Amino acid sequence: MAWYYASNGQRHGPMSEEDFHDLVRRGVIAPEALVWTSGMAEWRRLAEVAPNLPPPLLPASGTAPADGAPSERPQAAATTAALPQVAGVAVSPPFAGFWIRVLARLIDGVILWVVGQVLAGLLVAAILPDALGALSLEPGAEPTGEQLIVLAAVFGIVMASSLVTGLVYDLIFLKVWSATPGKLALGLRVRTADGGPLSFGRIIGRHFAVSLSGLIMGIGYLMVAFDAEKRGLHDLLCSTRVVRQR
Repeated sequence: MAWYYASNGQRHGPMSEEDFHDLVRRGVIAPEALVWTSGMAEWRRLAEVAPNLPPPLLPASGTAPADGAPSERPQAAATTAALPQVAGVAVSPPFAGFWIRVLARLIDGVILWVVGQVLAGLLVAAILPDALGALSLEPGAEPTGEQLIVLAAVFGIVMASSLVTGLVYDLIFLKVWSATPGKLALGLRVRTADGGPLSFGRIIGRHFAVSLSGLIMGIGYLMVAFDAEKRGLHDLLCSTRVVRQR
């Protein structure tokens, strides 16, 4: 089970349950800190979930037992009893849901389509300046072999332009801003499982993994709606998460 906690306006995680409990025991995560894990509808203060977690350890005070070891159990019990039971503060879960990611993808799709059409047109005009004239046909006429070759060349240029544009788009925006323009507009970021930025290698791998998610009848995208951490197939393959960031 992955845990998250917020401190000084920053979100930390995900971390294992064992690591999370260790931070609680050492007092790194204060009772008033906001915490979240899968299954919680909203972020809640540690004080609310503390009965299910190891209590924090406090410095020994008073007289130590005869064997010289500080008595931690009574202190722990007193600390747990003293934790304030405050109402939870509603905060959006860290993971971006299915529909907001669909909207972000649509925004990116429109941008890529416009840029791709312009770039493809410029490349065709530069590489095959006579393509438009070569492809003109009289009504009812059959295309010649030469025209079919020109058509295949134009199609190849358009496809290559689209692939390169999409990859460069991801490389620039995900490396610099950790989000494409569609995700930036909606306050989303793409992070690694430990909350860090993506490397160039991971960005390239995720780019092609996104295509794979679409090729299998979109099942890779639909997985976002059913996964506890809102991961698509491409997120699972590349160990990434799409999170909300205010």
